[in-house]
Amino acid sequence: MSEQGLPQKKTFSIAAKMAELKKRDEDDADVQVIDPYTIKVRKIQDEMTEAELYDMMAPFGEVSRVKIPRDENQRSKGIGFATFRREEDATKVADIGYARYDFYELPVEKATMSKQRRDQMEVNK
Repeated sequence: MSEQGLPQKKTFSIAAKMAELKKRDEDDADVQVIDPYTIKVRKIQDEMTEAELYDMMAPFGEVSRVKIPRDENQRSKGIGFATFRREEDATKVADIGYARYDFYELPVEKATMSKQRRDQMEVNK
């Protein structure tokens, strides 16, 4: 039988395979995944403080951290984050879909983080 009719033999290089897997892991590191403990609050007003955000989230459960990112002029970037001690508390807020602040209903949703950050947090537990 002629070799021309057979498929070409596949060669396997462990170095090439390892390089491919490493590249895939690096690409996956930036993939966004859900942070089960953190809520993102949108439509944050400039005058809102982190203490007010804390007070707004406290009825849902024990809050371990709040953050309102601000620009160089100390103006709110329009979002805030609240991290809860228990996943169930964050889920409770996300399921409602909004949180009340004065007479506003601010949209809330689960926050995201990079897959690499999540993996680092799991290692440090």
